[in-house]
Amino acid sequence: MTRKILFVLFADDECRQSHALWYTLDLHRQGHEVRLLLEGAGAQLVQQLEVPGSGRGDLLRKVQSAGLLVGACHAASIGCGQPGLDSPAVRTATAYGIPLREDMDGHAGLSTFVQQGYELVVI
Repeated sequence: MTRKILFVLFADDECRQSHALWYTLDLHRQGHEVRLLLEGAGAQLVQQLEVPGSGRGDLLRKVQSAGLLVGACHAASIGCGQPGLDSPAVRTATAYGIPLREDMDGHAGLSTFVQQGYELVVI
């Protein structure tokens, strides 16, 4: 049975970030409809795209190339609670075409995914 899964990546440590990326790619290869949303501290992961030889950057590129990355929380990309609209993560996301989601008062909402039948897995 095919499942619809949305990974919501909040983690800031390399191990959990890498595993969320691997899980996303693996379940996609197994035929499931899987997506990844970068949220909280996990939104800063986009900056790994700028680091040459970054394993997490390479994995994130694979997730994005497969069309599995739905975006990053705009507010978290700035730094939740921080003033302003710009940050290194916002600039990197914009440069790499990663949507900055802000459909819930500036934050990434989950209701659309729930309405579409996605199971939520928060890491």
